[in-house]
Amino acid sequence: MLEERVFEILSRTLPEDHLDLQLARGNLASTLAALGDLAGARLLEEQALESRLRTLPEDHPELQRARSDVALLLAVMGEAAVCRQLARDLAITTRRKGRSLASISEKQLASEGVIGTVLSISSGAGAFAPDLTGERLAFSMVEAVRGATATAARLGRSLQGDAEGQAMQVALARGSRELNELAGSREANTARFTNLARERDRLHRKLLGRLEDNDVGGLLPDLEAKAIAERLAPGEAGIAYWRYDRWQIDLETSESSTIPSYLAWVLRPDGFFGRIELGSVEAVEKAINDWRKAIGAPTRGVTKSRPLSGAVQAKGRRVRQLIFDPVRDALGSSDRIWIAAAQALHLIPLSALPDEVGVIGDRLEIVHLQSLSHLTLNAPASLSEPSVLAMGGIRYDGEAESLRPQDSPLAGSRGASCSALSGGSGESYTWKFGRLPGTRGEAEVVGEYFLDVFEDTGAPEPLVLTRSKASRDAFESLAPKHRYVHLATHGWFAPESVVSTADGRVIDDKMSLVASSLRDQVIGLAPSLLCGLAFAGANGEADMYGRVRGVMTAEELSAMDLTGVELCVLSACETNVGLRRGGQGIASLQTALHAAGVQTAITSLWKVPDEATRELMTEFYRRLWVLKEPKGKALWNAKQKLREQLDGEGKSVYSVRDWAGWVLSGDPD
Repeated sequence: MLEERVFEILSRTLPEDHLDLQLARGNLASTLAALGDLAGARLLEEQALESRLRTLPEDHPELQRARSDVALLLAVMGEAAVCRQLARDLAITTRRKGRSLASISEKQLASEGVIGTVLSISSGAGAFAPDLTGERLAFSMVEAVRGATATAARLGRSLQGDAEGQAMQVALARGSRELNELAGSREANTARFTNLARERDRLHRKLLGRLEDNDVGGLLPDLEAKAIAERLAPGEAGIAYWRYDRWQIDLETSESSTIPSYLAWVLRPDGFFGRIELGSVEAVEKAINDWRKAIGAPTRGVTKSRPLSGAVQAKGRRVRQLIFDPVRDALGSSDRIWIAAAQALHLIPLSALPDEVGVIGDRLEIVHLQSLSHLTLNAPASLSEPSVLAMGGIRYDGEAESLRPQDSPLAGSRGASCSALSGGSGESYTWKFGRLPGTRGEAEVVGEYFLDVFEDTGAPEPLVLTRSKASRDAFESLAPKHRYVHLATHGWFAPESVVSTADGRVIDDKMSLVASSLRDQVIGLAPSLLCGLAFAGANGEADMYGRVRGVMTAEELSAMDLTGVELCVLSACETNVGLRRGGQGIASLQTALHAAGVQTAITSLWKVPDEATRELMTEFYRRLWVLKEPKGKALWNAKQKLREQLDGEGKSVYSVRDWAGWVLSGDPD
């Protein structure tokens, strides 16, 4: 066999721990396993693992991948005890690493091989019975990875009180800007990009160590299921969804395969902790796609002028049956449900799904979080004085009015790249954001209503920016100074042609992706560079580096300091790019806002008609500012008002599409 010959030669000519020799071992082991020689494959895989244990740091991705390979082989052989111990080692290391890393490492860490291994073993896939200890470790591992971006940003801002901590934060903001600019460069450099990411990871680890040494409380999330459950109030429950590659092992043939699947963990304050398998990704995402098409939400260009109520009900029930009915009994009598979504599930407003009577939101309050572990964090204080910044009616053509915020950590950034949207594969692409004529009135209504409510309180006048004044510079400079921010503009997402680690595709041994170009490889490593917001001048000419000043990526947004912002509303987002990329985009924008320090975010999952948006937002702010209702309750009651409006024939004036797409994440109170 050729692979045996290659391995024999390399064994004689290379040092025992040489990377090429370990790769040859792995290749030969895979072939032996396929031929049925499991004992021979095990010996080689264990030798490769021992080599990596000697030569690599405990949290190195290659070491985790080697553990994963050995665990899979042991699972096929029925070696439950050793396999579970490897899975626990993987979970502990991943959890530790996830506490301190930023988005690029978060996505690399979430590669299907490692996490799929832990989740499959802990659930009892194949020959094993479920392992409760491993299950709890698997849960905390996933929550660490899921919340890594916001945790890392929180760490950076927490040390601004001392000189060294502030210097670290400045360096992190500079690194974020450089990553953004390098990804947009026409001549992207993979080595430089990787080095920048590693330096950022090093700074985050240093910040984490500094916090732990100083014993600063309330800054790091507690990842244990028990600790999270203890933060749930009576009548609350948590659901953590996740997508993973679930093993299937045929004990007769010793062959293994994987099925992309969704699962859900449920936590209650009485200590209940359980895991429910939801079925294949294919079935779940088809149901989601069918429902979104039925209600007229943008999905790959499909938009209906009026949804058909019968189809909406039937397809909505199908989604509910797949992702919510399986967990319903585990929720007990809870009436507030905290949700940590995953992948395409970010595109479903769970509260709007049809229930036996009405919709789910009629009985349950649904609140979204980046990670359930964030329930254990102490909420930062927002600005105490009411103030509002509203932006809409943005002029995407022409030049934006210049305002360089020199005190911003992003000062000097030159914007995002047109090629990031086009896919960078050499095809011709025209960057073009269409007008959103109704958004000017939307922003003005928010400002007028604020003035009516707070005019006699001494609060500053509302700041409403439209046309060329609604620039990226203005947002960077002014948003941190306002308690409420309302931004009505395009949210953009790169097309599916740009490969992302969050797409679940394989990362090779050099940490680069199988993509169409070197630039794609760089951009694809960081999904937070694949979506963002459009400001004035976004349709302008690119500079010599291919960047446009009027565009901000989620990577840049997360580097801002918006800790004073209590509420940020993102209106008119566009998810017309397919389920997987759309779900990543919404998740990344929400994550970026919360990483920047925003307490509560309201985002739209699709473009809502102007009249419905104005009426819903007017009612929402009336309930929030005049009636002093909690933000979650105010939003749901505003939706209810639209639902209850009937025309002369007794039919609903507004359809599901007109009110359901608004989702609240973060603090609902």
